[in-house]
Amino acid sequence: MYGPEKLRLTETGWASQGGYNFAANEASESNMQQYLNDYVVWIKLNGVMGYWFLAFDSEDAPVNAGYESYFGLFHYRGEPKMIIPPL
Repeated sequence: MYGPEKLRLTETGWASQGGYNFAANEASESNMQQYLNDYVVWIKLNGVMGYWFLAFDSEDAPVNAGYESYFGLFHYRGEPKMIIPPL
């Protein structure tokens, strides 16, 4: 229906910690790194544009936010969590 030039993934990511684990889908920095690597390969192979949610972890998230506070590529003070693959 629409070509790849029209497709925009506007929110994807993987939590680096906090909260629930579903089978092998653990919120961890190593799983976040693997998901990011796989995502970058996928967008390159399919010629689509994608956006990672979120650049920085949330410093002031509610206490009960769990994994929702940890989708950033960087810790809230700016330290990188992982190696960002070239796009």
